[in-house]
Amino acid sequence: MAEELSPAAIFRAGTRLRQVVRRTPLETSGRLTGELGVPVRFKREDMQVCRSYKVRGAYNLI
Repeated sequence: MAEELSPAAIFRAGTRLRQVVRRTPLETSGRLTGELGVPVRFKREDMQVCRSYKVRGAYNLI
């Protein structure tokens, strides 16, 4: 069964993932920023080793 979501659970998940996932940058989209008139940034989770944000949830589930 999944662990209850709490600040302590989030901290434990972060500790488990520290050696597994990379810190990825925020990247500004020039096109969308220009079209919308507000800064639009993307979190580059595609830079993870498995090219997906899913590694975080899957690793914590295992």
